[in-house]
Amino acid sequence: MNPPPPLYTEYEANLRDREPKAVLLHRFLIDNLAFSHNVDPKALRTTISTTPIASTNAAAATVSSILSQHEQASILRLATIVAQTYRQIERQQISCIRNEDLLYIYKSVHVPATNIEINPNFMLSILRDYLKRRNDPSKQSRTRHGEKHIRLRRPISWPSWWDQHNMEKSFISDDVLIGRIAPNEEIRLLIGSAIARGGNDYLWSWSNVSRIKRDLYWSQSIQFSIKSMIMSTGDGLFSLWLNDSTVLRRFWHNGQDYH
Repeated sequence: MNPPPPLYTEYEANLRDREPKAVLLHRFLIDNLAFSHNVDPKALRTTISTTPIASTNAAAATVSSILSQHEQASILRLATIVAQTYRQIERQQISCIRNEDLLYIYKSVHVPATNIEINPNFMLSILRDYLKRRNDPSKQSRTRHGEKHIRLRRPISWPSWWDQHNMEKSFISDDVLIGRIAPNEEIRLLIGSAIARGGNDYLWSWSNVSRIKRDLYWSQSIQFSIKSMIMSTGDGLFSLWLNDSTVLRRFWHNGQDYH
């Protein structure tokens, strides 16, 4: 009898078939988690080098990231467009949103996020948070959990209890995320252990996190439907879709389970 295949074999095989945009978002999510939880970049680069989502040009990675400068520039451009679109939606400036930007967000976020089985709205939220940190020099060397922890160092009040609850959900969300996207067990344990250490450091010792559902969490106030936005823009944008049969086909068949 042949021995059972090693864990992650089927998952790794599926990774090899993914499109470049999906691989980029996958690498970004891992890199962003690693930064958020103070994972040693060198250790992460070593463990990811043998996986299907390893960079084809590992030498191009920066000192503090597994992403190359080109990948970082692509993520920054995408995050900038996402943040601008959010801002226009929040201010009810819908008529100012360019069709080109909507299509770009759909092709670069919605489709690849669905491909790696991540809720597109969660992905959009991560990108917007990334841009906030990227554009604020005081936050570039501080993890997002460390940033929240500073606000909790004040006399106990109802707002601080609410902040603590949100932080609990954030740690759970990160633990769920790395369980879904880790290309192998080594990376899952490396980042998962860092998440656990952060939870022990930042969460109140009497916190009962077992009462919180294990799921991905993001700010519902910044959620919007890409599909609804696209369908509301009329024939002009629809013509763009007709010129891209692959995207059009995915538009109708992917992401039906997301809310």
